[in-house]
Amino acid sequence: MPNRRRFLKTLAGAAAGACAIGGGLAAQAPGRRQLSIAGRRVRVIDVHNHWDMPVPAEIVKGTPFEEYTKGASFDDRVPTLDKMGIDVAAVSVNDFITGLDPAIEVSPKKFYVAYKTSQNIVCMEVKQQRVLLYLKLDPKMARGQKGISRDVTDVGHYGTGDLEVSLKDASDLEATKPFIQRAYEQVGG
Repeated sequence: MPNRRRFLKTLAGAAAGACAIGGGLAAQAPGRRQLSIAGRRVRVIDVHNHWDMPVPAEIVKGTPFEEYTKGASFDDRVPTLDKMGIDVAAVSVNDFITGLDPAIEVSPKKFYVAYKTSQNIVCMEVKQQRVLLYLKLDPKMARGQKGISRDVTDVGHYGTGDLEVSLKDASDLEATKPFIQRAYEQVGG
């Protein structure tokens, strides 16, 4: 811009245009960042944590990096994560399934996450109070733990899998791990 007057006129014109088109400058405020994979919008949950790591702490002791190794342990952080609304059960399920085989593909969908190799092994749907898993197992042959699993062969749901398991805490996940392993093996893992 050649001078301040021209700059202010241009700025006022742009602001007036923004008000006319977008309903005001407040409408221009950035919102939540949208992410899409293969053209489909996906929900992103940023989950990370910091905790004491004894081995690196010993290595960097007495250096400027020593301060970065101090913090609460992971077990101390879990209640904080829960209060923040981060579903530790969903993170634990994800870690267990992806830890079975590096070839397992995580495929986020609109309402669930599918874990697959050549075909879906498990589909995970995160609810407010629980995590639902739909395992690709025949519920008549592989009955899950009583009270947390059911046959959903004739029940509509997101994803694939006829054995539904409802996880509410870590003990439910521990009881379900052998069934997840079996579903992985049956699909061809």
